[in-house]
Amino acid sequence: MNLAAVCRLAGPILFAVCTSGLADGPMVMDGRFDDWADIEPVVAASPAPESGSPIRFGKVWVTHDTRFVYLRFQTGAELNLQKLPGSVQVLFDLDADATTGRAIEGLGADFVYAFTPIRDGRPTEGQGGVQWVGSRHVAIGHGALEAMRLPTYATPDAECRIARGYPMPLDGRRLFDGGGFKARLVAYDANARPCARTPVFEHRLGDVKPVVHPAIPIARPKPPAIRLVAYNVLQEGLLKRPAVFARILRVLDPDILGLTELDAPADAIAEALAMPLPGKWNVVAAARTAIASRWPVVPIATAAADQVPADARRVRVVLALVRPPAGQPMVVACIHLTSGGAIGDRRDRARDAEATLIASMLREVRNGASRPRVAKGTPIVVCGDFNTVGSDRSLRIFRDGSETLGAPDWDGSALTDAHPLQVGGRSSATWRDDRMPFGPGRLDFVLYADSAIKLAHGFVLNTADLSDAYLAAVGLLRDDTLRASDHCPVVVDLAAR
Repeated sequence: MNLAAVCRLAGPILFAVCTSGLADGPMVMDGRFDDWADIEPVVAASPAPESGSPIRFGKVWVTHDTRFVYLRFQTGAELNLQKLPGSVQVLFDLDADATTGRAIEGLGADFVYAFTPIRDGRPTEGQGGVQWVGSRHVAIGHGALEAMRLPTYATPDAECRIARGYPMPLDGRRLFDGGGFKARLVAYDANARPCARTPVFEHRLGDVKPVVHPAIPIARPKPPAIRLVAYNVLQEGLLKRPAVFARILRVLDPDILGLTELDAPADAIAEALAMPLPGKWNVVAAARTAIASRWPVVPIATAAADQVPADARRVRVVLALVRPPAGQPMVVACIHLTSGGAIGDRRDRARDAEATLIASMLREVRNGASRPRVAKGTPIVVCGDFNTVGSDRSLRIFRDGSETLGAPDWDGSALTDAHPLQVGGRSSATWRDDRMPFGPGRLDFVLYADSAIKLAHGFVLNTADLSDAYLAAVGLLRDDTLRASDHCPVVVDLAAR
């Protein structure tokens, strides 16, 4: 039964009270927001911001389960929350006592979670928490809090989570372990001055039934399908950290691999793959990307490949035709777009230019102008590290096409985003590095032409979030994916229509 939040706005300080806000089923961090559909907002509207503020807060939603507190909020503009010109902060009064914590914005804030935190009076990229006890404070990294925000690209609507039960460093009390909290969101400008805020809202942490996220099976589906794994192996990790990659690859048992951050000749990659996966591997490699398969792999040449636009920093792509022993061949494009930056900046424009060039190569394939020529209706897959940390324009270029590039699927439609979840089922994040200021995000994608193939199964492998029993059953260690790379392998099983 859904206990929808019943909220009211009252009084001159705009105080919103939420009696409960529990979802019917598990909350999943995937940036899609469909699991928020039955949860009423704790804030229905926010006061107008200061003149010139890029942020205009709208609705706010809150919910929780036994493991996390979840927050969804609207900012009124497409923003990269981890690279703002100012800062967005969630102020939590954990004991509803204005005399404890830090007196700020009408609250006694015991805990603050910040997107683009302010340090030494200036905004600093990333995200993280701070505990306050009186005038004392200590920073808490996003990794320790299992915190996450999706989508990773700029958006006017965001969802985030923060773990419950973390032992706070200054006094040992556990985060979100009481009966509830008061909170509000506050935006700050580049000079650390408040420029927008929501009303204060309250959320009660009542008893909840444990939510079960059924572990997604790693085993191949039946009937059999083609298993493709997209994997950024982090600075030649396949060659430099062979033991941990061997365990992962033996469990995944891929038919096709799209590999990025791998600067090595094809024969060296084939030899490295044959150690955990015996047999002959066929590899096409260029520009630190590679496509590998047990089946024949033929590189595809296009005229567009030589027309690198001025805005592109570099174009890292391998385009090949993979020929399984039965059924149709498959066009696979493995890509690695420019990393870093924010919406509209030089790196973001470079991603758009790189995506446009690669999409032009795929247009030649569809138009019968590539070498070798590809038959109409041949399955097409675009996979790799899209680095969608600015806008989502480069993703949309591949997925949706344009008037100039045409539709990317043979039937005139968009490509389909496989969007698999982590095996533990709690998120679709594919990247994590707790040493970095940025929280986990979804950077790696698999898009496919659903006119020719369908998704039979898929998952993202993050061993850190699996039970000991599950790890023992499949033969993996808890830190395997973190030791192998900062990216998780993205696995899809594709079947013919």
